[in-house]
Amino acid sequence: MVNVQAGSSTIQVPKVFRILIDVVKTNMKTEGLFRVEGRKTKEKAIVETLDKGDNMPDDVDAIEAASVIKKFLRNISGNLIPTDISQWFYEAGKVAPTKIDEALQLCVLLLPLRNLHLMVYLMEFFNEVTKQSGSNKMTSQNMAVVVAPNIFPEFKSNDLQVQLEMSNLTLTITKSLIEHQRDLPTVLAALTNKLETLNEEVTSKSFYKCWS
Repeated sequence: MVNVQAGSSTIQVPKVFRILIDVVKTNMKTEGLFRVEGRKTKEKAIVETLDKGDNMPDDVDAIEAASVIKKFLRNISGNLIPTDISQWFYEAGKVAPTKIDEALQLCVLLLPLRNLHLMVYLMEFFNEVTKQSGSNKMTSQNMAVVVAPNIFPEFKSNDLQVQLEMSNLTLTITKSLIEHQRDLPTVLAALTNKLETLNEEVTSKSFYKCWS
């Protein structure tokens, strides 16, 4: 775990995310960022290196680092948005567009503290990526398309219409979280002390496969 700044708050996030994000930030104008997959062999080597706590290889580029970020997100035990809380996010995603930001802020506060910290950190970063969309083509809509499947619990249905509706709903929610990320640190700063008391502690071993 490492300390990072989110607005006026200092939060803790897994070291691997900070390392990978720092690499992506060196070239956020790269077209295909988060959409184009890196080489699988290289991705595997990066994951193994980070799992061992070794330094990031010097030859890792932004595309490869972005691919590994998605992989680590998928590997979060219980998902960044856990199943038992996801229903609240789904309901918030159905409210009027003018109210969805406020509704999602309340949902975010239901997350375990470590999930909350990482959510704030990632959404701030994803928003930064979208600011370079003129070059990297990653608008908030495109960013949400690649992020949503990696932060929500997997949803399966034999009804294709239901499956499509759920996919569109998680896309709407993720897009709003990215676009309105500036509000999250403010809410976090106001309620961090209370959250530390109310949230159950989650051990690193059970929460992250790579908590370093």
